[in-house]
Amino acid sequence: MSGAPRYERGARRVKAKAIIGATLALATLPAAAATFDASIGEEAVRVGLEGELSSVFSGAKGQYDLGALWRSENGADAFVPHVGVLLTGDTGARDAKVTAGLGVRLAYIDGENNEGGAVALGGQVDVRLPGFERVALGAYAYGAPDVTTFGDTDKYFDVGLSLGYEVIKDASVYVGWRKVQADIDGGGEIEADDGFNVGLRLNF
Repeated sequence: MSGAPRYERGARRVKAKAIIGATLALATLPAAAATFDASIGEEAVRVGLEGELSSVFSGAKGQYDLGALWRSENGADAFVPHVGVLLTGDTGARDAKVTAGLGVRLAYIDGENNEGGAVALGGQVDVRLPGFERVALGAYAYGAPDVTTFGDTDKYFDVGLSLGYEVIKDASVYVGWRKVQADIDGGGEIEADDGFNVGLRLNF
């Protein structure tokens, strides 16, 4: 909301930073296997953390997915943190190791003059060919229509591709592409990212 008082904008950012604080707190969970992911593009940076949901809620199945993306561009800054849960498993493919997951994500979208959120559905897939297990082709996609968005947000989607290589055990590097965008009520959009990136994944 372009006419919102400065103190209201500050309160919104405090709420978003609280989500990131929760992400960092989960990273300190003892004896909990997790994957840390960080990637850098020309104008955006994203960090993420994935792990077993049972490390947060005893007996729960699936994985948690936490992350945040920052875009810094003159007149087009954006901040998009998210929290999600997924059910993952092997797809049973005969000629490749294919792991997939389906889940839901809650995202907060903060642009220069607009803010809102979305409850998005989506999933991810990881493909490794026999004899080339160190090489991983990954893809993910999440989307939210108007009915599951709130605030200034009208629609939201986050899609990406990556090609990675396991350099050493539990440490991979990758090149990727992603597009993160939210349409705004009344026209316009917040484009948080649209381009290539390089990153690393560390398994703990």
